[in-house]
Amino acid sequence: AEQLQNSDLENLARRLLQIHARRKALNLPEREAQLLQGIVRTATYEGQERYRQLNGELKLRSLTEVELSELHELNELIGLSEAKTAERLSFLLELSQLRNVSLTVLMKQLQIMAPAVV
Repeated sequence: AEQLQNSDLENLARRLLQIHARRKALNLPEREAQLLQGIVRTATYEGQERYRQLNGELKLRSLTEVELSELHELNELIGLSEAKTAERLSFLLELSQLRNVSLTVLMKQLQIMAPAVV
């Protein structure tokens, strides 16, 4: 795993989360299983690291046209990612209510960290 590119590592992590959620879902009530699947499905933040990198470069120098185009595309993906984050938060909130625990406790139980702010 140490030798994987970030995007490959993200894909591996997402796949492992899906497998883990599916195994846990076998022993859960149906709605909890659906919510866990939704949480896993919306857990992707692809391109966020490259977006940060290009934004950092933009503060230091002018970007090439290719880099500016890539930054624009990533900016649109980040918008989609924000929509997924909102959907994920909705799943997390509902699951925390079903389990009668706070969102913070649920996230600790599921070993979920809040996404970094861009």
